[in-house]
Amino acid sequence: MLRWTTAIALIALFAGVAEAEHWQADDPQYIAPLVSNFAIERLPVRGPGAGNYPGGTCVLVVPNYEPSSDPISEILPSVEQIGVSGPFIVGRAGPTYFLFDTRQSDKNIQYFYPYNDWLAALKAAGISDVQVKDADAYAASLPDRLTHPWNYAVMHGCLCLSDDEWSGIIEGTCLVAAFLAGIAGRPRRFRLATVVALGMVADSLGDGFIERDYDGPGLLILFFFLAVTTIGFVFGTLLRLAAKAVRRLWAYFAHPPGAAV
Repeated sequence: MLRWTTAIALIALFAGVAEAEHWQADDPQYIAPLVSNFAIERLPVRGPGAGNYPGGTCVLVVPNYEPSSDPISEILPSVEQIGVSGPFIVGRAGPTYFLFDTRQSDKNIQYFYPYNDWLAALKAAGISDVQVKDADAYAASLPDRLTHPWNYAVMHGCLCLSDDEWSGIIEGTCLVAAFLAGIAGRPRRFRLATVVALGMVADSLGDGFIERDYDGPGLLILFFFLAVTTIGFVFGTLLRLAAKAVRRLWAYFAHPPGAAV
């Protein structure tokens, strides 16, 4: 029993590390729509991100809203502040301020330095009411469904929950079900089938179908969920055995052998 549990724990640890690495390097942090078909995208912290830009960079893009994919068109990297006024996108990229008229088909961005030259250009373009924010603050002011649309692609926000939250519910339910199966003490010939079935449901339905995690280390993640449901089953079994032992001790001390009835 000890060797079996140790092997399961090692598999869970190894596969869990692989899953954590995959999660950290997966999707963009957000894609915040601006005006027309333009958006500001913060690239994943890990990995090369889109194009040749480092991870964590904000890029003005014409986005592709599929997760783990490069934007269709990268227009301006290193965006730190952003604002929208009518068809205009304005802000700061590094030390340089910019003015972008989205009605222009050639995507010609005007750059200004110092700050006063940029203000004069805004005034000349008839822009007087624009509010420029940090890119992260702008994204935070929008609903999560706008900034992470791929996270609502399967369940479509059912019960106001994202796909990640639904995936967690399914995986947690499988773990609880394995734990309860251990408490119930199913016949031995059904125990392995129960653990395997729950692990496969957590992997294929929760992690695969809902989170659409098809490009991750699939076999390792299946082992991870199998190990997790097995550990839940083992803990349920241990709790059942502990409860049985407590009942026997209670019966022993309540009615010790040889005591007068």
